[in-house]
Amino acid sequence: MLAKRIIPVLTHDGRGNLLKPRSFARPARPVGSLMQTARVMAARDIDEILLIDILATEEKREPDFKKITEYCALFNVPVGVGGGIKTLEHVKQALDCGADKVVISDVTANNLGRLGTMSSLFGSQAVTVNICYPRRGLGIHRRAAQYVEYGAGEIIFTDMAADGAMTGYDIELLRNIKLSCPTIINGGCSSPHDMHVALTYGADAVAASSLFLFTDETPASCAKYLKKMGHEVRAEKCQ
Repeated sequence: MLAKRIIPVLTHDGRGNLLKPRSFARPARPVGSLMQTARVMAARDIDEILLIDILATEEKREPDFKKITEYCALFNVPVGVGGGIKTLEHVKQALDCGADKVVISDVTANNLGRLGTMSSLFGSQAVTVNICYPRRGLGIHRRAAQYVEYGAGEIIFTDMAADGAMTGYDIELLRNIKLSCPTIINGGCSSPHDMHVALTYGADAVAASSLFLFTDETPASCAKYLKKMGHEVRAEKCQ
């Protein structure tokens, strides 16, 4: 059985500022330095980390690959980067900068072919699709299956309403999702117990941001709780 993953998510503005919006509202509140927080996370026993520039797309700019290189150099675990990554060259540059995967969140019916090409050229393990959806969003299951068909290596489901609100994961979604690739649930985590419930209902990994920014919980403390509840997690984190 594959170990379940606990994934910290750091959302930022592309200029070095850590941001944490609530329910995707703008402007997103600044909560510190991305580099400083990334160093703290790098010193912890984590499975992997996601660094997402949440303003790149709306500001119509490319990723800052110099900064991506600096951030990736901090970690000895897989790093996923997202925000503003739209072309094959963007994917190549991000991977050349040290990222292990890219996170794409603007896949539409018109650019599914691009997703397929990314997967073919760089491997499905390097391409993650993030589905950001409103609670009770329509067509999520069909969209996710389609992305997997076109080569997505894993799918992140981000509940926009719960993101930053710490009201719990969207368990109803998990009840109905069955994919042939790993499923990551994101948005709303308030405790290790929320992670336990999500994993019980089929998530392969649990992502969290506010939990690690605003409480005393760490990925290691969450792993210890999950192991106690019977989930397979990385043994090192439970020592």
